[in-house]
Amino acid sequence: MLTVFAASAQTDHYLRCVSVENNDSIRLTWVLPTGAGEFTGYDVYHSNSPTNGFSLIAHIDQANMGEYVHQNSNPAVENNYYFIKANNTSGVEVFSDTLAAIKLRLQPQFNNSIARLDWNLQHDPTLPSSIGQHKLYRKYSYKNWVLLYEGKNTVYIDTIQVCPDSINYKIEIENNLGCFSVSNISGTWLQDLTPPSEPILDSVSLVNNGNALLGWDMSKDSGTVGYIIYRKTNIWPAFDTVFGLENTSYKDSTANGCLENQSYSIAAFDSCGNVSGRGIGPENLNDSLRTILLHPVEFNPCDSSSLISWTPYINMIPALSGYKIYMSKNGSSFELLETIPPDQSAYLHQNLESPANYSYFIRAYNADMSSSSCIQSIETYYPNLPDFIYLRKASVTTSQEVLLSFYTDSLAPVAGFLVFRSDSPGGPYDLIDTVQPSDNANIKWIDLSAQTGNVSYYYRINVLDSCGKPSLSSNMSRTILLNVTSPDENTNRLNWNAYEGWDGTVGHYDVYRLNEMLAGPMLIGSVGSGTTTYQDNISGDELTMIQTYFVEAIEATGSTYPFADSVRSNMAVARQEADVIAPNAFAPKGLNNKFKPLVKFIEPDGFSLRIYDRWGKMIFETHDPGEGWDGKSNGSYVPMGVYIYLINFRNREDQVLQRQGTVTVIY
Repeated sequence: MLTVFAASAQTDHYLRCVSVENNDSIRLTWVLPTGAGEFTGYDVYHSNSPTNGFSLIAHIDQANMGEYVHQNSNPAVENNYYFIKANNTSGVEVFSDTLAAIKLRLQPQFNNSIARLDWNLQHDPTLPSSIGQHKLYRKYSYKNWVLLYEGKNTVYIDTIQVCPDSINYKIEIENNLGCFSVSNISGTWLQDLTPPSEPILDSVSLVNNGNALLGWDMSKDSGTVGYIIYRKTNIWPAFDTVFGLENTSYKDSTANGCLENQSYSIAAFDSCGNVSGRGIGPENLNDSLRTILLHPVEFNPCDSSSLISWTPYINMIPALSGYKIYMSKNGSSFELLETIPPDQSAYLHQNLESPANYSYFIRAYNADMSSSSCIQSIETYYPNLPDFIYLRKASVTTSQEVLLSFYTDSLAPVAGFLVFRSDSPGGPYDLIDTVQPSDNANIKWIDLSAQTGNVSYYYRINVLDSCGKPSLSSNMSRTILLNVTSPDENTNRLNWNAYEGWDGTVGHYDVYRLNEMLAGPMLIGSVGSGTTTYQDNISGDELTMIQTYFVEAIEATGSTYPFADSVRSNMAVARQEADVIAPNAFAPKGLNNKFKPLVKFIEPDGFSLRIYDRWGKMIFETHDPGEGWDGKSNGSYVPMGVYIYLINFRNREDQVLQRQGTVTVIY
């Protein structure tokens, strides 16, 4: 331990740094000490011994002075110790700690290939104001100072890895005052006599043009300045040299590894010419680490597979562990596709996407090294695939079946088309039929199994390519499901879902009504594309007719495809109850000159109207709901009075109903 020269009862840690400058002078740095009275100056003491022989070397009369340089102190050879006495007006002398200049000593060993460095402590224990620990710096002649070690030790062994060079060392420790205690600089000529460690050649790979790309681990010796490349012919001649410790790859542009096998080895050398052993490829092994020859890839478009095959990798030491197949799709980074045993040299890659670019290479590997083949690429494709498939419409027919019409590219031969149906937009979709191919671009197909009065169906078409594989899918189309309710005897209310599927939009909806008395449907109204309801007033003479409706969606202009299509809904029948209403009197010779019951929603056949006199004799009969009785019997008007009527009719459920009552004939 360094001792303090105590000429007073008071000491203070105000001497902070003792720093060697230019290996000649020593600079002392301190702060104003604490103590009684006003400080008037400082006395600086020095000795070459830590315990005795201190002498006054400087008297400073300025209290604000904080530095002193001791010239010609010979710090690289001599030990130098200092303390300071601070003087003040109170007569109390305040002494600093005794601090030593750090003397760094270098001892070359083993033909100057190792530097043994040792140094003394500045103070033991370390001053409270010190920041961190000792830092040992090293400087080559051609580089700047570099931190070599930081810690508590005072001895360090540096194995030289450059050759030869004048190498210098120094020690620093920082103080919270912002000053540094720095040792002398110690240096000499040193050299590296140790060969670099043997580098490991971990890959001999081939790029697409067949050139060999070598990769290896960077030498663990920082003094390594380059690598020697060997390529095997009948012997192992030095083939080329790579300079730079961190250069760990080499491209042999003279190799043609996609057509023939190549073998390589590598050694490291340092600036002194020391050469390591070879990484791999001892001379007594024939064809060691022979490269892999990857054959052209065979692509099968019908099952979307590629067959990859290669020549086996031989003579790997230790034994071959297996092969790793790497794959890149569409220029992406290569990723591991599969790992297979060492006795296999082929692999079938299935479920490829099309169109796409697939590239492959093979890497033989064991625990220590690997070798990669050149890269082989293929372009996958879907054979005979049409450019488009467009489901033009899904329309309910008059037979309550669904007609699908789709438009496709007829220039590309296909195996057929798959028809899918669902009652939900999210599926699941069921395959319901396969449509044979056609030379016509417009193809029609009828769904005979659809329950169009109960379900709104979703359809889509998939193309079967020439291999019979589902590929291109059409748009989805949805049928219109129409429902009719009868809230009262004079109204039928229509509701339907919007049609979906056109490339464009629905322009409007037309509403049609049918009955058995008319030859065809009658347009009764139109609504905009955003409306899916309609109310039909059915009061009047038409009450004798059965009401059936359908809705037709009309495509708006502006579609991508050159069509203006329309689709129909199912036909829905109104659910009004059948009934007959008869008047209780009429005047055959007046304005109301016929007894004609009002019929509603009855079946036309099965109707009969009979008139009886009061003795029960039938005097009139008709089966026409629209005829009525004119008050005559056998061509003559009947007498005024009360007569009996009997009406039979049938409703839509085929039930026979009857109404009877009396009617008064008035003149």
